[in-house]
Amino acid sequence: MKPFVNYEHPGVDAENRELSKILFREIDKLPENQRIAFVLNKVEQLSYAEISEVLGTTVSAVESLISRAKVNLKKRLEKYYRS
Repeated sequence: MKPFVNYEHPGVDAENRELSKILFREIDKLPENQRIAFVLNKVEQLSYAEISEVLGTTVSAVESLISRAKVNLKKRLEKYYRS
C-alpha cells in the first residue's frame, strides 16, 4: 500500500507543515489495519459501518482499531505537543 503522505494538503499552512510531516510519518508507521481504519475515518470521513464493510469486519472491530490507532499516535506524538 502506498504511504499516506500529503505534506502539501491545502488544509496545512506553512507553520504546521513540519508537524504535519511528522504526523503523516507516524500514521504510516501504524499497523496496517489500524492505519487503514484511521485514514478511512479521519481523512476519507467514512463511518464505522462503511469501514467495517471495506475491511470485512464488524463495527466493534473498527471501533477498536481506531481507538488503538489513536492511543499509538498519542504516544508517538506526545513529545511534539507538550506544553
